[in-house]
Amino acid sequence: MFIQKQLFTKSECSKILELIPTSTKANGNLLYNKNGVKASFDEYKIYDNKTNSWFLDIIKKFIYESVNLKTNELNLDSNILSYTIGDRFSKHVDLSPNDINPRIYTFGALLNDEFEGGELLVYENIDNQILTLNKLVGNCYIFESTIEHEVKEITNGIRNSLIIHIKNSELVKKNIL
Repeated sequence: MFIQKQLFTKSECSKILELIPTSTKANGNLLYNKNGVKASFDEYKIYDNKTNSWFLDIIKKFIYESVNLKTNELNLDSNILSYTIGDRFSKHVDLSPNDINPRIYTFGALLNDEFEGGELLVYENIDNQILTLNKLVGNCYIFESTIEHEVKEITNGIRNSLIIHIKNSELVKKNIL
């Protein structure tokens, strides 16, 4: 399953990007370079609060409709990833078999288009298809966290995306799974 849909305007994406200066920053290459996966980007934590509810509510609705969830109470693990020239995230899955609280779905939103390279490739298990995210500002997607995917190297500009992981415990405690 790989679903994509344009949910936000360029102006709305700019408002989301305004959260970066007030967010907690992490360095992606310190967090994710393991088991042969190479990653380099800056990561900014986005909190599910009243200030951010205008866009998180739109995202939640898209998630519910896409994966047929029956709850309105998801707490989202949300981050903005910012890739600069030379940054990338090699082929990987977002699910670790040893996680106590595994990720089951990955959501993303492309927040800008002023970059070259940086294609999101999704390796669907059905017929070994390679799917590509359309590079439209505000374009969003969701897929199962067990699906391999990668972000190709940035060759020019900065690529910003909002990434949300929906974890198993969120669905189990709401009696969805």
